[in-house]
Amino acid sequence: PAAYLLLGRIAGAGAAVASALVLVAANLIVPTPYSTRAMATALVGLAYCAVLFHACSTQVQTLFQRLREMAMQDPLTGCLSARTYYAVCDRMIRAARRAGRPYAVLFIDLDHFKAINESWGHEAGDQVLKSVAGCVSINLRRSDVHGRIGGEEVSIFLPETDLAGARHLAESLRAAIEALMPWTGEQRLRVTASLGVAVTRAGVLSMREIQQEA
Repeated sequence: PAAYLLLGRIAGAGAAVASALVLVAANLIVPTPYSTRAMATALVGLAYCAVLFHACSTQVQTLFQRLREMAMQDPLTGCLSARTYYAVCDRMIRAARRAGRPYAVLFIDLDHFKAINESWGHEAGDQVLKSVAGCVSINLRRSDVHGRIGGEEVSIFLPETDLAGARHLAESLRAAIEALMPWTGEQRLRVTASLGVAVTRAGVLSMREIQQEA
């Protein structure tokens, strides 16, 4: 049990096999060995414990993986959470700087979002956020990364992108968001967004810095 819980399934299985071999070998040399039936009972019990803890550790690992995924994603929009987004982007920025490759950042802020919540309720606001997040997601490349970093704020990291490419994407996203007209249950709402752009610049070392420029 200790090997399974502390070291994982492979170590636990190894400990179970080693325990069985030691038990059999020791029984051959002790002055008063256990009977064949007693040895069989001991080995069956050992195998049962091994299988049980193997199954439990598998379930625990699956649970922790699920919790990790939940912590990485914003539960409402499916975007990366702010903490995960910043960590991923900082790694990508360091890689881009080492390779001397360009990158850009887009910052999206929904206009007058507070008024939507106040006029139509938070459920309508949540529906708007989900619709915008989906719109952003389908307009990005597989290599791009986006995260929800505030109530109605989304940040996008664009590797291998210059200023012209970032501006073109920003205008495309602005127009796509304006054309969404998400359904709130009572009527469709016209949603607009303001977008800022920042690109690679010497001296910018972190995602938060370049995002502030955007």
